Amino acid sequence: MKRAIKTHARDFAAILGLLVLSIVVAGYILQHQGLRFPFIASSQFEINAELSTAQAVTPGQGQSVRVSGVQVGEIGGVTLKQGIAVVQLNIDQQYNHLIHTDATALLRPRTGLKDMFVELDPGSRSAPMVKPGFTIPVS
Repeated sequence: MKRAIKTHARDFAAILGLLVLSIVVAGYILQHQGLRFPFIASSQFEINAELSTAQAVTPGQGQSVRVSGVQVGEIGGVTLKQGIAVVQLNIDQQYNHLIHTDATALLRPRTGLKDMFVELDPGSRSAPMVKPGFTIPVS
């Protein structure tokens, strides 16, 4: 048995190396497809944005929330309250310091097929920071 392991150690190392490489590549692909790993990915905090319409908003499809063209989160849900669409914005924790209480949100098409995203104007630095659960009023 020892002799067999010694003679095939190189093959065993190659197989082990390929296995590790395939796990790393699969993780990279899944991460870029929008799958979040709870033990790796940073947590998110939720804020809401009131919009006059939520046409073509499909939560869970990777529709993004952007500040100056940079993705800072995703659309997490949409509800209707008193005739106003309330869109849940899941903001990545690393960007929570950007958004202030005088922020505004605008629903914009990303493509001609109405693939929508939320463009967030983070507000002025003199305004207080938002806390989880804050609602940006309709503008």
